[in-house]
Amino acid sequence: MIPRYYQLEAVESVYDSWQHHPDQNVCINLFTALGKSVIIGMLAKDFNDAGGRCIVLAHVKELLEQNADKIRKCGVDDIGIYSAGLGRRDKFNKVLVAGIQSVYDKVVEIGRFDLAIIDEAHTIGTDEDGRYRQFIAAQQKINPNFRVVGLTATPFRMKSGPICSVEGPLHRICYSFPVRKAIDEGFLSPLISKAGQGRPEHIDDMHIRNGEFAPEEVDAMFTAEGKVKAAMDDVFRQADGRKSILVFGSSIKHCNQICEYIDAKADVTLYGGNSGASYRMVTGDTESGYRNDAVDDFRAGKYRFLVNMGVYTTGFDAPNVDCVVLLRPTASPGLYVQMVGRGVRISEGKHNCLVLDYGDNVVRHGPVDMVKGEQPKGSKGGGTAPVKECPQCNTYNHAARRICEQCGYVWPAIEHKHTTTASDANVLSGGVPVLCRYPVAEVYYSLHKKEGKTPSICVEYNVGPGKYIKEWVCAFHEGYARVKAEKWWNARCDEECPLPVSESEADYDTTLKLCAFVSKPTEIEVDESERFPKITKYYGLTRKNIDAAMAERSEQDEANLLVPIVPDDDIPF
Repeated sequence: MIPRYYQLEAVESVYDSWQHHPDQNVCINLFTALGKSVIIGMLAKDFNDAGGRCIVLAHVKELLEQNADKIRKCGVDDIGIYSAGLGRRDKFNKVLVAGIQSVYDKVVEIGRFDLAIIDEAHTIGTDEDGRYRQFIAAQQKINPNFRVVGLTATPFRMKSGPICSVEGPLHRICYSFPVRKAIDEGFLSPLISKAGQGRPEHIDDMHIRNGEFAPEEVDAMFTAEGKVKAAMDDVFRQADGRKSILVFGSSIKHCNQICEYIDAKADVTLYGGNSGASYRMVTGDTESGYRNDAVDDFRAGKYRFLVNMGVYTTGFDAPNVDCVVLLRPTASPGLYVQMVGRGVRISEGKHNCLVLDYGDNVVRHGPVDMVKGEQPKGSKGGGTAPVKECPQCNTYNHAARRICEQCGYVWPAIEHKHTTTASDANVLSGGVPVLCRYPVAEVYYSLHKKEGKTPSICVEYNVGPGKYIKEWVCAFHEGYARVKAEKWWNARCDEECPLPVSESEADYDTTLKLCAFVSKPTEIEVDESERFPKITKYYGLTRKNIDAAMAERSEQDEANLLVPIVPDDDIPF
């Protein structure tokens, strides 16, 4: 097995950290599907080869099986498993893979270790009498040199903030690999999100209990009359063509209603082309044999929907998932990341994963690659929403942005609160590009006005029969928007940008006529992951001399080029 470069870097970072901070336990932060089990296998082998003894801990049996398999593939033969759920009680192996529930109080029975590797390290509790802390404390008594390495995609807890602290069992993050970089380099599948309908209102008005929305209130809201039909009709519409859809329901009752509605869609082939049964449902009460068969059949494409309640958030490996449906809210940033993370694995024929959020989770927690978790009590922070809506073009931007990445709108220094809609928000900061390249048949220009707003020039590219891509040049704005307009002009003409800042009908008219003589691209590249498609590249642009161009064309020619575009009610701002 050949490790990826970042997996090698992660292992080296552990040893480098111990060289400079020998008394510290460290944590590796890697997003779901980036191969944490390979890193576990490499660390276990290194300690095994050096004559040390290593225990690998996790809280679910699926992770134990995955980790044991990867450790074997890394070249370790002496592996044992201690887990009630797997029916194994091995004790004296050099490398032991164990469920924390089974071994936290069995230190005398299983003996001394030199290293503990904790998978899903965010599950380490804050209580001194927690199982992980009990086990670590017991090992430290019999081995002062005992060390701990944690691995997690979410290095924070709902209430207490970061899992690493001076007082805790993990002291610092020694390595992190950015989600966006992993996607750009092809290690993870892109995530996209689309606007949806059928979302219950006033979700955040529900009570919080033990760090999560009150279950009975969630159940009542999401199973209310007409709610399942409204949401699932939207799922069928949005996910048309998606073949492997993982649905997170809010309760067993809710999951049953979802499955009944899927079952009512008798012609399943209309919505995805899968043959056989259209769904399986799995909850915490589902018998393990059926659960395993359900996952195997889902991976094999034998049915389209896998509906679950609180089961497939960790230890679930189905690379074919091309749509994740969040039909439940969560107040936990970690759970939000884990649910969305089920769709990031790469698979042959899979171009991206669609995330449909009906629980306001994206707006509540922010883009999945920017989630930091809730800060501890007493920390500074004003609770600003993690995403915000541009009042000019309605595009969602990360809360830290001062300038809209779509239209150039500049937010004032003090921002007023406004309502947002979860299903419109990008599940990744800035959106993960879904790039398409189109030939340009013609370009049209028109002035767009809206009462109380500074006008802008709408540039419309005809890229095929009945298909148009628009962009807005903020020629009459000031500041950064004006800078962008100048850059747009200078790429198309060798004369100084004549676009005026002043607002007058004469200026508007002159500007439109001048636009008719700038260079037209032969092709454009478009990012279609956004709510409104965004042009990312232009091909075939040539800088022109505008005076020469105007001399060659008659006034009639100019008029013919100024073609009106669509009515105002079709324009986003």
